[in-house]
Amino acid sequence: MKKFYDPEYDRIVDESVPKKQYEWFKNQSWFHKTYEQFLADNFLNEDMTEIQ
Repeated sequence: MKKFYDPEYDRIVDESVPKKQYEWFKNQSWFHKTYEQFLADNFLNEDMTEIQ
């Protein structure tokens, strides 16, 4: 499973964390980002580089 750095909590997480967060956000009427946009805006790659 792919891993990401979560700067909000300063930790490495597996892909289930951003997917779970995205599931909550996409159910909000004001949220209109794709999963890829959400991931790039809120997480970094495991090596702390930006997600492209």
